[in-house]
Amino acid sequence: MSIQFNFSVTFWSGVVRQRSEYPTRTRFFVLINTKSMATKRMFSKDIVGSDAFQDMPSSSQLLYFHLGMEADDDGFVGNPKKISRSIGLAEDDLKILLAKRFVLVFSSGVLVIKHHRINNNWDKYNCKRTVYMEEFNQLYIKENKAYTKDKTQGTPLKSENSLKTVFRIEENRIDKKRIEENIYIKGISENKEEPKENAQVREAVKKMKESLLKKKVVKGK
Repeated sequence: MSIQFNFSVTFWSGVVRQRSEYPTRTRFFVLINTKSMATKRMFSKDIVGSDAFQDMPSSSQLLYFHLGMEADDDGFVGNPKKISRSIGLAEDDLKILLAKRFVLVFSSGVLVIKHHRINNNWDKYNCKRTVYMEEFNQLYIKENKAYTKDKTQGTPLKSENSLKTVFRIEENRIDKKRIEENIYIKGISENKEEPKENAQVREAVKKMKESLLKKKVVKGK
């Protein structure tokens, strides 16, 4: 039986902390905290623990993690070469990731993490859609949630845009209804005058209780 573990790296104001644990989830967690954002990224052990990944140089593996941390919610990275240079890695490391098909690149220079949706608990209804829509519409999604450019191996990603729009319309409708209900309930609670119908019902119930009580008293005598 293989040991399942988490390996987390937390970046906070330039300070790096590492810790290893042994829970039941087979994922690698990376949390990035900056002044303007707080984003959690995860890496599946099925991907980063594979022989194909482990056979790459450690520098290429490091670049993969950095690209994964910088990717948007759909897994796209607009400046992969800049990221590579910023951590002192050679262009060959990026070429290795491309050759191994861990990332897919477009003619614009934008790349996408192929297994982004396998790595992360991705939700199309809650994610912030990428700004690289031209590249997004060129992708297809396989049954295992991996990206591909081969239309014979998956369904087009661009179909998700209409689904997300429909969901948002329905979500906004439900939220509006909840707000209206809350306002109505609040209005009732703040109304000091009891409705006439409620007062009549309460008075009738009171008389009925008094009548039953009198009958019990007479029967007891």
